[in-house]
Amino acid sequence: MVKRVLSTEPGLGMYMAGDNIAESISCEDIGWVHRNQILGKVIWQSQRTNVVDSVQN
Repeated sequence: MVKRVLSTEPGLGMYMAGDNIAESISCEDIGWVHRNQILGKVIWQSQRTNVVDSVQN
C-alpha cells in the first residue's frame, strides 16, 4: 500500500491518504499510522522533457 503523508502529530503518528480516490482505502478507515508500522519509503521523481515539433515549409 502506498500513501501520501497528510499530517503528523506527536503521540498519534501520521495521517495518510492515497492519490487514487476511487480505488484508495480511506484515511478514515486506516486512522493514524505509527512510525513503527511503516515498512519503507518510496521516492520517485520524473523528469519532464520538452518536445518541440517543428514544421518546415
